Amino acid sequence: MSEFPVPSGDAPEAYCIHSRMLWERFQAQMLRDLVTGSIAPELLSGEVLSDLHLNADRYRVVLVQPCPSSAPLGEAWIAEVLRGDSGKSASLEFFRQEGRLVILLKGRACVRRFQELASGDSEPMRRVFLTAGRPVDSAQQIARSYREGCKAMEQRFFSPRGKHYLSFEALRSMERSREPIRQEALEAYTTRLAGSLQTFNRRNAEQCLHALEEYLYSVDTAPEQVKILLADFYTSLKGKLTQLYQPLPIPFPSNSQIITQIQHAESLYEIMDYLSAQFDGVLAAIGTGSRNDVLDNILYYIEKNYAEPLKLESIAELFGYNSAYLGKLFTRKVGCNFNAYVDQTRIGKAKELLCTGSWKVYEIAERVGYRNVDYFHKKFRALEGISPAEYRKQSRAGKP
Repeated sequence: MSEFPVPSGDAPEAYCIHSRMLWERFQAQMLRDLVTGSIAPELLSGEVLSDLHLNADRYRVVLVQPCPSSAPLGEAWIAEVLRGDSGKSASLEFFRQEGRLVILLKGRACVRRFQELASGDSEPMRRVFLTAGRPVDSAQQIARSYREGCKAMEQRFFSPRGKHYLSFEALRSMERSREPIRQEALEAYTTRLAGSLQTFNRRNAEQCLHALEEYLYSVDTAPEQVKILLADFYTSLKGKLTQLYQPLPIPFPSNSQIITQIQHAESLYEIMDYLSAQFDGVLAAIGTGSRNDVLDNILYYIEKNYAEPLKLESIAELFGYNSAYLGKLFTRKVGCNFNAYVDQTRIGKAKELLCTGSWKVYEIAERVGYRNVDYFHKKFRALEGISPAEYRKQSRAGKP
């Protein structure tokens, strides 16, 4: 008795089908290896390239990532879009790699059609984010086009708002124009935005966020680093505003929620939209209360920020006023000029600290906004007639 049964009936046909399936699977794997650079192209003979249908006059690799709000992307859909009316099944190949659709365009006509679609604003293209390497003229260069497309996809985070396509050429132009990120610039945006929120100036807050977004588009920093910086930016603002408005229930998310939301964002503008919505909630929570007059708002701002560098020009900008006009209005309604009022507020706070705390005089000077202790002494004596040390001694002795 034979060890193996003799195929019966349709067995030879079944073997042929199975062999064809194995060959097609082998071809697919070879194509994937060639595109991704897993196999040296010089090892592939002309006959093998012909078997893989790589005998076109031009190639280009395109990477496709669905937008988060879109339905799952099917190969049939993208193939139909790219093939257009030609219906040529040999004009492209595709496979999935690391969650993305990788498309190999073959032939000048297909490459040209893709360029036309990617440069436009058709509805199908808005459903995905595309990157592409450069067009190449030989199968041996396909892996290079793929690597360039991958590099462009890594920079998806910096794609401008409303743009769904980033070519390798555009990426190189972006990289040439970028500059190192500056920490002092981020601190300036933090201060400006905090001031806008405290002065209930929604327009200034929006302008500040827009300026920050434009600045971050220009920096030479990895997306993950930008996410960390923006998470620090928001949590820093959260801490400052929570301290200033402690009695009010401002609806801030937890720090872990902030970090998770920012880390999961796929683009810079998604994060900026998130921050904008958060700050709208802050403005709604702190409101303007009974401080309907602009001067009341300014006095309230000084009360909360006396320890910060305060200048009439910066206050006027925050509240949307001309500094000369605001200076005259301030003097007329308060009875002293802006600088004099700030000094009175700071010295008043210093007196409280001299009476209730054990801080040294130079520490108190810094706490109330004076970086120069000699200048603090001068202002204190001008307003109180005695030095800070003498004031502390008298207050502890029970003298008024």
